Amino acid sequence: DDTVKITTSVRECVQNKDLLIIAIPAAFVTDLCMELQPYIKNNHIIIATKGIEQGTGLFRNEILMKHLNTENIAVISGPTFATDLITRMPAGLSLASHSPETILVVRQALQNNYIRLRETTDVVGVEICGSIKNVIALAAGMLEGLKANESTKAMFIAEAMHDMEAILYAFECNKRTVLSYSGIGDLLLTCTSTKSRNYTFGKLIGKNPGKAKIEDYLSNTTVEGYYTLESIYNLLKDKEVSIPIIDLIYEIVVRGKNPELLLAFLIYKKKKKKYVIMYIIGGNKMSSIINKLFKSSIISSIALIAFGILLILQSEATIITISYVIGGLLIALGVIAGLSFFKNIKERSKNDLDIVYGIVCVILGVIVIQNPEAIASIIPFVLGLVIIINSATKLQYSFELYKEKNSLWLSTLVLS
Repeated sequence: DDTVKITTSVRECVQNKDLLIIAIPAAFVTDLCMELQPYIKNNHIIIATKGIEQGTGLFRNEILMKHLNTENIAVISGPTFATDLITRMPAGLSLASHSPETILVVRQALQNNYIRLRETTDVVGVEICGSIKNVIALAAGMLEGLKANESTKAMFIAEAMHDMEAILYAFECNKRTVLSYSGIGDLLLTCTSTKSRNYTFGKLIGKNPGKAKIEDYLSNTTVEGYYTLESIYNLLKDKEVSIPIIDLIYEIVVRGKNPELLLAFLIYKKKKKKYVIMYIIGGNKMSSIINKLFKSSIISSIALIAFGILLILQSEATIITISYVIGGLLIALGVIAGLSFFKNIKERSKNDLDIVYGIVCVILGVIVIQNPEAIASIIPFVLGLVIIINSATKLQYSFELYKEKNSLWLSTLVLS
């Protein structure tokens, strides 16, 4: 075909080209960006590579924006094996970009009678789905290696969808992205087909062939899910978010635990109450901040120390100062919630409760600052309430540990 040219010259590929498509193994995207730097001007760029950079935890669009200083970036992701595309049967892809011009250019270049593009502004959400499905496919392959039946596999995919949604929420993405081509579409394809390298690798692990065969497979095959697993595991830890399926896959693939744990996991998976504060009052950014505070035992210690200081000093000036600090924090929280609201409007994931929560916080903050003497009288009560809430949480946790016959239940009970 005279319309297709093959070259190893980056300059020849890039110069005077309207649209570039990056479809290389994820590990080499940064190196490619360094080579592209001298030649990128007004080019539009599509990222077809899936994965998260090891070490930095950056998504592919973030790497391009960091090194190429351009916003003409789009991400495509969806259920499309290369061998299926050449058959010219219908296929769908999610197209994510913040640049309307880039979306138009990509549509003109790629959409035709057998390829459908569905656009969104949730760039990170599409990247997460495209990356996480490779990790989930490892576990789906393990089930095949364990000779699980189709009912069990379907159950697993349903559970995986819930976990993908939780990950999207943790990264402040649009949760509906899980229902897109890049979400459930790609998840179904990758988790059910032997054409998927991730699925095939997982199947090998499920058969428990030994470390040598696993290392041999990795040395000869690119398994994106294996490398993404480490990155997403560390990212979630940094955000203090627990996604049980990711934790288990990491234990099996990286730490060599028995893959049969996956079968037990499907039945005994804990239904943790994530982001309880969010479900009560709303607010994407705020819920993650507040939830971290209430999850942490540090808040109990801070409350106890503050309560002790108040008792020792019994100083009106100290109490009034704390009132001003609390008022300032409330106003800051309100402003953050408001910014989150307007960001969500831009990304088409509007949450009306964000702005309500923000306004309430600002009003309360102003009231506290204007009436420090009145508010000061209730501060000891609030601190005591915080201690009680955290102690009750630990008490409940100690009972859960007792039911699981975990030896830590007694020390947790004493602490609570």
